[in-house]
Amino acid sequence: MRIMPRNFAPFRGKQNICYVLSKRSFSDLLVLEQVCRKRNIAPPRVKPKFLPQTTGQASYFYLQVRNKKAHTATIMREMIEALQQKPQQEINIVPVSVFWGRNPGRMERSFWRVFFSDAENVHPIKRFFIILVKGRDILVNFGNPISLQKFVQQDSSSDFLQRKLNRVLRVHFRTQKNSVLGPVLYNRQHLIDSLLKSANVAATINSEAKRSGKAITELNKKARKYLEAICADMSPRFILLFYIVLTWVFKKIFAGLEVKTPPQLADAARTDELIYLPSHRSHMDYLLLSYVLYKEGLMTPHIGSGDNLNIMLIGTLLRKGGAFFLKRKFRGNRLYTTLFSEYIHHLVSKGYPLCFFLEGGRSRTGYLREPKTGMLAMIVNSYQRDSFRKISLVPVYIGYDRVIEANSLLNEVGGQKIADESLWEIIKARKILKSSFGKVYVRFGEPQPLDNFMTDVDKPFNEKVNSLAQVVMKKIVNNTVLTPHSIIATILLAKKHRSIAIREFTTVFKAIRHLALRLEWHTTANFEHLSHDKLLQTVSKMKQIDRFLCKTGDDILYLKNKHDPAMVYLANNCVPIFLIPSLIAHFAKNANDQQINKQDITVKVSRYHRLMAQEFFLTHDQHTDTVINQTLTEMLAIGLLTFDQKPKSNKKRTLLTTLSNITFDITSRYELLFQMLADLDTDTPHSFHDLCNSFSLLLNRTALLQGGMISEFNRERLAAIQLGSLKRLGVLIDSGDGLVNIQPESLLR
Repeated sequence: MRIMPRNFAPFRGKQNICYVLSKRSFSDLLVLEQVCRKRNIAPPRVKPKFLPQTTGQASYFYLQVRNKKAHTATIMREMIEALQQKPQQEINIVPVSVFWGRNPGRMERSFWRVFFSDAENVHPIKRFFIILVKGRDILVNFGNPISLQKFVQQDSSSDFLQRKLNRVLRVHFRTQKNSVLGPVLYNRQHLIDSLLKSANVAATINSEAKRSGKAITELNKKARKYLEAICADMSPRFILLFYIVLTWVFKKIFAGLEVKTPPQLADAARTDELIYLPSHRSHMDYLLLSYVLYKEGLMTPHIGSGDNLNIMLIGTLLRKGGAFFLKRKFRGNRLYTTLFSEYIHHLVSKGYPLCFFLEGGRSRTGYLREPKTGMLAMIVNSYQRDSFRKISLVPVYIGYDRVIEANSLLNEVGGQKIADESLWEIIKARKILKSSFGKVYVRFGEPQPLDNFMTDVDKPFNEKVNSLAQVVMKKIVNNTVLTPHSIIATILLAKKHRSIAIREFTTVFKAIRHLALRLEWHTTANFEHLSHDKLLQTVSKMKQIDRFLCKTGDDILYLKNKHDPAMVYLANNCVPIFLIPSLIAHFAKNANDQQINKQDITVKVSRYHRLMAQEFFLTHDQHTDTVINQTLTEMLAIGLLTFDQKPKSNKKRTLLTTLSNITFDITSRYELLFQMLADLDTDTPHSFHDLCNSFSLLLNRTALLQGGMISEFNRERLAAIQLGSLKRLGVLIDSGDGLVNIQPESLLR
């Protein structure tokens, strides 16, 4: 049995509670009474009209009573009239929804629906069988208490207030059912048939027939084949089975699952269609998100998956869980694009929650990837075609102490060929059940109503979609969790030789913890309950780290492999969070004179922050200088900086250097870019594409000469992002035909 919400403190302090169940059901009443006793709140034991005279007990009534429609209205009217006569009293109306199973129903007849429906408005005999089969798969959801005292303060008749209260409760139960069960599920073959008959698909097929000379029947067969490969076949029975199996699997491989949801999520789920946009680091993300939403009492979404997962048996099972598949690249294929767009429009227009990964593929480095806006554009297009339904985008951060595929992903970046997904590869992956991957962290950001981004009618469509994608990615960064493993990796990799004495390790951790708990650049860092001792316990369990026991001094922690890809992956998760204090330490450490100029550091950090905004999805606005000043003040408070001279203490200087090294590779890249541009002829336009290629090669060469890995430096994408940032800041001026002019006076030295 799952009970929502988990926090019942607001209900325990309420006086004179009256529970409302949506329909007459003795089994629902028994479940409600059991939950109340378990959560130590007043159980439903008395009639509503006796409520003001009782203590420690609560009353109840049913909103729907067969053949007694006037009975419910009379109860509500009598309660309202009693409060009108005695306004000092209070009654709290608490609507309670009880779901036996999580099946929204399907447009089909089946004997098995007797056992797997949600038991709403069914015959008592059928309800008996459902209780036998689904007795443990119950979801009980308590709505927010409605103060009847405030309700009757309106200057209206009791009949009007009774009808209004009735409407409020009916809307609540309807929207609550929508958030838990969602709309009725479609029949897959019927949907494919209807999509093939849609006007847009028919027009595209006719156009393709004229262009290519192929027969319409041949193109229809091709279109059907495409849809067979795309469409999901969601099954509540399989989702329940997945939930049971995944509960066992996750307990085997994970030490725990931390989930944080904002209060606005449950409210938005009742009224809006939700589009979940999570970060993407592992194939486990697909399963984890559906698992968490099911556990939180929300409908599981249709999930967009790459067709590389549409393999024998696995593809069928994933479809049953709500996955639909798309080709990695289908630009230029008009028929496929139209079919996929129509399928997305059907899901959006009918109110099915969706989930897809803005990054497209999994992160190979631990950083968030540049968003791919194709599916997001389809969502916006569908909204514009049929905007009567409210849509909200939900950014989701998913983090791991250890990503299952971290080594293979980073090895792929290094040039090694990774085996394609296949049934045999899935079977071989069973060995992960013998491993432990630490804890998993899921953070849901506040839902972002799509209406808020569609108000500017003059803004081009592509700009709207791109800005929307940037907002979502920034919200994901703002929900980053600093895990113990990522903090340890960050500290060790910030040391030149990847080794550190225990005492210095403690000093660095305490400084980071102090800054993270007090400053606005910290978001959801899990420092509150993380002590130095617990961190060292975590170190002792990490296979990548060894400890040298020294009898004459501090013990030393060191990485067995100085370029361990898994540790690099973990450390990269922290970079956006520690960016500002690390940049401050960088410029303070490299100041030419003994005096540190606060204003000079603020200007430099602000400029670099703007440069890195797109690469790391940073929020850059008018508050950035304020955050920088606050960080400077806190660093001054712990003695890391003084504005009359550099720290005299060797320990403080070492700490400042360590903090600076967190972003050493990043600042080095930008300084290398500035040096490359400074050496070019500023009077002649240069090809932007050639600049990207040259910079990419330069990064590769520098990384190898310094004894590092090529890592992501062999990707032109990174060079294009950095040069694109210079375009936005006016360092590079677009002169048309792919050429840019360099403004030397704007280069950051």
